[in-house]
Amino acid sequence: LKESVNFMSGQFDNFNLKLQDIIKVVNDVSKENKQLKEENQKLKIEMRDFNKKINYIEQKLVENHIEIIGVPEEANEDCSKIVKEISMALGVTVCVESAFRFRSKIQNKHGKIVAVLKNYENKKTMMDMSRKKKLKANNVNAKWKEEGIYINNYLTQINSNLLYKTRMYARENNYKYVWYRDCKIFIRKDEKNKVILIEDENSLR
Repeated sequence: LKESVNFMSGQFDNFNLKLQDIIKVVNDVSKENKQLKEENQKLKIEMRDFNKKINYIEQKLVENHIEIIGVPEEANEDCSKIVKEISMALGVTVCVESAFRFRSKIQNKHGKIVAVLKNYENKKTMMDMSRKKKLKANNVNAKWKEEGIYINNYLTQINSNLLYKTRMYARENNYKYVWYRDCKIFIRKDEKNKVILIEDENSLR
């Protein structure tokens, strides 16, 4: 009996030692897993910040660009000439360095014209006057229909998508104001509430 008790006691001690080893391994793995999660989260934040900086640089590179929506398409058109005619209809003088049209993916819809102006002042002048005059296509060319022509900031794909989602969010949550300025998107509930900077989609949650 004594030998059996000693044997069982020895077995229990061995089991206890193995159990402690297993617990130590589990704790080490758990600690390592926590460290990996923290490092992964840190890398995600760094990558997000890096992408923001790249997007900001890309947006600054097109700071003098505008997009013009609502201009009828014609065969063998000269987009630079069209932009100059639009500026004349607005009563402003701008220097158009180049212009081209994006073909619309939607059938029977005019593609937008993207124009590169000489400087930011040209761009601001043209956009400000466009908002004031509410330009129609037939004001530019008598052959065109009386349809609105709209001049907007030309945005990077990231900013364009974010602005669209911000507008959807504003509509669903009764925000009165959404605007873009200096490569940034802002939102405001009403005159009594503070202005909110929308940095990315996380700002809309």
